[in-house]
Amino acid sequence: MNVEITDTNILDITEDKRSHCFSVLTKMPIAKYLEMVKRPFELNGSLMGQRGTLTSTSARKIRERMVADLKKGAILPPVVIGIVDDTLNGSMSNDNFIKILKETDEKDLSIIDGIQRTTAFKESAYTGEIRVEYWVANKVEDLTYRMLVLNTGQSPWDLKRQIEVVYSSLLHEIEKKLDKTDLAGKYIINQSIGFETKSRIKGGVYAAQDIIEMYLAFHLRSEKVNMQEKLADNFSRIDMIESLSEGHFFERFLRILICLIRIDINIPENKNMADNGRFTASHKLFSSTPTLVSFVAICSLEIYGYPSTHKADEISENICKEIEEKCNRLVSYMKENIIAPENCQIFLAYDILNEKINGLPRQRIGDKEREFFMKAFKGFWSPYFEIPQENLSLKALWTL
Repeated sequence: MNVEITDTNILDITEDKRSHCFSVLTKMPIAKYLEMVKRPFELNGSLMGQRGTLTSTSARKIRERMVADLKKGAILPPVVIGIVDDTLNGSMSNDNFIKILKETDEKDLSIIDGIQRTTAFKESAYTGEIRVEYWVANKVEDLTYRMLVLNTGQSPWDLKRQIEVVYSSLLHEIEKKLDKTDLAGKYIINQSIGFETKSRIKGGVYAAQDIIEMYLAFHLRSEKVNMQEKLADNFSRIDMIESLSEGHFFERFLRILICLIRIDINIPENKNMADNGRFTASHKLFSSTPTLVSFVAICSLEIYGYPSTHKADEISENICKEIEEKCNRLVSYMKENIIAPENCQIFLAYDILNEKINGLPRQRIGDKEREFFMKAFKGFWSPYFEIPQENLSLKALWTL
């Protein structure tokens, strides 16, 4: 970290043994804090729908009151910062924490609670000290679990926004794990604001918000993760807390994501697959958010069963391995049999796929597309879709 942190005064370190996090309560000069969170504050306030500085009249009045209170010597609740450090070994000392803080890039800090207070600090002429609490976790799912448990029942955010609070740590962890495989250098997770996967010109390029949505879909075992009703969000949050508490989810999500990327980057390049429709070039299949999310969601359903049901971990692990093996067989088949443009055209069957997509009801088309691809990808795991087989084609999936 580029910010000088020698003025950080550590008040208390407590281990949360349930979520394997450490709560580190500190006190530091407000100027140092604002310098430290400059980048995450900007990102958390603008990227992927995360709730930034509120601009309503009531929000402004509350911030004005906070600023006035600060100048009178008031103490505000600690701002909460999340840090993921995979070198954490189950213990935490003052020196160890300072070392972690120094080695953490500012972009990998997450402002879990305190965007509005941070805005008030920026707007005030206050020069004193503030309390900052850090949640330090070894794995991003432990940090996510802790955040969701604390926010459930009293948080005004929906589920997706809560996860996006820690998006930076989550994406960093995903990229770090992927780069340890043979996929290093073969994929791009584009974090540019407003980037859409449909604009990509080759396979293996994904928008950060799609990765987040796939992560949610895997935990919720559902292709529909943009639920608006508050009740649905509360149930979804509880389902996700349960999945995080069981372990293995992040590791298995990565394995399924690797399967998807392998398939995506090995689809032969062919820009003339269809004259019109959504899918006109070979790389377009996984340029669609519904296909990305549905592929991951159906895999999760196969591995874990429907929400609120529990398969034995050994059974889930065996199914995950079967999915990996079938995806690897598909990749091998593509490498050996569909190099030629005409074979690629037959294999992907975009003429049929476009016809099916165009025939879907226009009302709530996004949900209808997700339902279509969930049903199609479920067919991928059925016994009749064996790999290899003569004249293998995805037409069998599009026509289910």
